[in-house]
Amino acid sequence: KNTPMPGHDGAGGCFSYKGGTHFGWKAGTSWKDTGFAQGEDHPVVCVSWNDAQAYIEWLNRETGKRYRLPSEAEQEYANRAGSRTAYAWGTDANQACAYANVSDASTKSRFSAWSTVSCDDGAVFTKAVGGYQANGFGLFDTIGNAVEWSADCYAAYAGGTRDSGAVDATTCDLRVLRGAGWYDVPAELRVAYRFGLAPVFRFINSGFRLAEDL
Repeated sequence: KNTPMPGHDGAGGCFSYKGGTHFGWKAGTSWKDTGFAQGEDHPVVCVSWNDAQAYIEWLNRETGKRYRLPSEAEQEYANRAGSRTAYAWGTDANQACAYANVSDASTKSRFSAWSTVSCDDGAVFTKAVGGYQANGFGLFDTIGNAVEWSADCYAAYAGGTRDSGAVDATTCDLRVLRGAGWYDVPAELRVAYRFGLAPVFRFINSGFRLAEDL
């Protein structure tokens, strides 16, 4: 769903990689062209919240099932996987590389000014899914590789709704993203970390995973 981003002359595109150490909005880019090489087994990035909704509509029609974006309460529960520490794997951000593709020593070799963890996961950009240790629920890449869109409208977080459903609003300027991606620095690797982007915004680090209502 190629929705133009406000402020960019009506052009569809993505905040993508432009080569060297440069990133920025680039007209015509999308999940098909992020500015760096990706394989079929890499997570899709450069997709907006609106793109995710369009895909869900198509998928539900094709399969007859009921897929949706998870609420951020569901995301945190799945990402935490029973852990009570700041990071899903423990208390030290520098242990991330066994569990997640994040901003690390490989990233530092390309982008020297970035804040990174001291370990090395061997990837600068996205990496094939399932290449790191699963979390306590057996889920892969819930932290790292691609930050994921939530169903929720972005607001001050109070733990979600009582039934863990999404917090929505009639007018929603920003949608929540959870679970750090390859682009994210140590402070953003915490399980509780969250931020919001406009639902039309495509970002080189943003993707999604779906929940199914059975």
